[in-house]
Amino acid sequence: MYHNENEVGNAIKKFLASSANTAELKREDIHFTTKLASNGSYDAARQSIKSSLKRSDLGYIDLFLLHSPYGGKKARLESWRAVEDAIADGEIRLGGVSNFGIKHLQELMESKPRVVPVVNQIEVHPFNIRRELADFCQAHDIVVEAYAPLARALRMKHPKIVDLSTKYSCTPGQLMVRWSLQHGYVPLPKSVRQNRIAENAEIGGFEISQEDMQAMDGLDEYLVTDPADRPQCGLMQIEMLEYRIQHPRYLTGPEPAGAWGVMGCMGRSRNPADSLSPCSRRPIATADKKSFIVPYDIKSCKTSNLQRLPPNSPKV
Repeated sequence: MYHNENEVGNAIKKFLASSANTAELKREDIHFTTKLASNGSYDAARQSIKSSLKRSDLGYIDLFLLHSPYGGKKARLESWRAVEDAIADGEIRLGGVSNFGIKHLQELMESKPRVVPVVNQIEVHPFNIRRELADFCQAHDIVVEAYAPLARALRMKHPKIVDLSTKYSCTPGQLMVRWSLQHGYVPLPKSVRQNRIAENAEIGGFEISQEDMQAMDGLDEYLVTDPADRPQCGLMQIEMLEYRIQHPRYLTGPEPAGAWGVMGCMGRSRNPADSLSPCSRRPIATADKKSFIVPYDIKSCKTSNLQRLPPNSPKV
C-alpha cells in the first residue's frame, strides 16, 4: 500500500548479494512486512496478496497485515480469509492486523478463524498508552507492534522525558523505545538519519525502574499522531473568510501576521495550525487559498461554522 514493495525487495536482494553483507545473512534472516491497503472482497484481497508477492519478488512475505478495520464486518472477515489461504499456500508466513480495536479483534475470534492474528500494529507511546487494547492483545497472545513509538518527536522536550533521559544517560528516543520494550511491545521507530536509526537501537545498557515506568504511563493524553488510527476523525473545510485573525501563533502558512488563519479547530495544543490534537497534521490550503482542508476530531474541535467536505474530496 506504500508503493515501495518493488524497491524494498530489490534493496534486500542487492544487500544480500553484496560485500556489505559481512554476516552472510540469507533471505530467511530478513523479516519483510507488507499490508493490504483496504478491506474488500475475498478475491480482491487474494489478488492484492499475489501482487505484493510478485512486486517484492522475495519468494514469500514474512508478515502480511490488514492495514485497518475499515470496510465493515464482511469485508474484514473476507480479507482475513484471503490471508489464511495465502498462508496455507505458502505465500505468507504470518498474518496480522493493524489499527484494530478490541471489538474488531473479538469479532474476528468469534468467527472461528483457522489462523489468529499474531500481531496488532497500533500507535503506542507514553503519551498514548492504549492500556485496555494492549492488555487485550497480550492476553490473547497477539503481539503489540508499536508504531510511532517516539510520538513522531512531538513530545521529545516534555519535562518528564527530558528529566528521565538525563537520569538514565540516554536520548529521549532511546527512553521511549525502552519504555515500549519493557511493556512487552515491539517498537517500530523510524528516522531518515542513519545515526538516529542506530542510536534508537542501542537501548540495552539501561532499564527503567518500575516507578519511572509508572510515571511515564501517567503521561497518557491519548495523543494520536497518525490519521489511520482516528475512528472519529474526518475532513472539514474551513472557509477562510470567516476566520480573519491578528495573532501570528495561529497562522497556517508563510503569510505575515494578520493574514487568513484557522481559528475554528482548538485541540489540546494552543497552536491549531501545527497540532490539531489529537489530529496533529498541518492544514492544507486549497488552490484558491480561500479555504483549508484540515483533519479534525469531533471531541476536541469546535465545529461551529465548519462545512463537511463531500465524499469525493481530496484526502489529506
